[in-house]
Amino acid sequence: WGLSMDNILGKLDPNGKLSFSDITLTFDGATKIEGFSDTLNRFFEHNQNVVAVNAPTVTEIGSSACKKLLYQSDRLRSVNFPALETIGDDGLYLGFNFSNNITEALFPKLKTIGGYGLYDGFTPAHNMTNIDFSSLETVGEYGMNRCFSAGTATTPTKIQIVSFPKLKKIGYMGLGSCFWYGTSITAASFNALEEVDDYGLSNVFYGCTNLTTISFPKLITIGTAAFSTAFKN
Repeated sequence: WGLSMDNILGKLDPNGKLSFSDITLTFDGATKIEGFSDTLNRFFEHNQNVVAVNAPTVTEIGSSACKKLLYQSDRLRSVNFPALETIGDDGLYLGFNFSNNITEALFPKLKTIGGYGLYDGFTPAHNMTNIDFSSLETVGEYGMNRCFSAGTATTPTKIQIVSFPKLKKIGYMGLGSCFWYGTSITAASFNALEEVDDYGLSNVFYGCTNLTTISFPKLITIGTAAFSTAFKN
């Protein structure tokens, strides 16, 4: 598979050193990402030049393949995986963590997130407004734990509507603390959800003071403390 960097702007400083900015990171022709080398991992962490990630053909991220992808990348704004269906165990563990200025995270065809697959991803999500997990069916243990959390009441997220229309099962701690202090959230729907394991939704909407509507019309199985302090303000 290929990896390209598009829309690069170069700048020459007074000492003749060339630096780059406004990079769009594109995975070209890849259908599965197995893992990055140590060199690429070091490049992707703390990268202050990448502003967008686009993976138009990637359908699977393997186990531990993209851990800490673009961790602490403050200029990153957009993450788009339009074809992705599966994230393996630890696949995007700490992915996009502390990349505080991301506004959109789009995974419209994603069906399965393995254990710790997106753990602590996109946190803190201070500027997040648009998320798409419209095809998601299964979240493994800690799969999205702490995802999209604001962290504190003084720096809340900007997400307004939370919708998981096809999500059927949430594993142990799967969405625990997921939308912590999302004070802009007014409604949440889990219209296909049937099973929540122990602590699966614990703290999920903790501090979401404007949440007024939430639905679980098909929920059958509820584990121990599955909703522990899930709606505490």
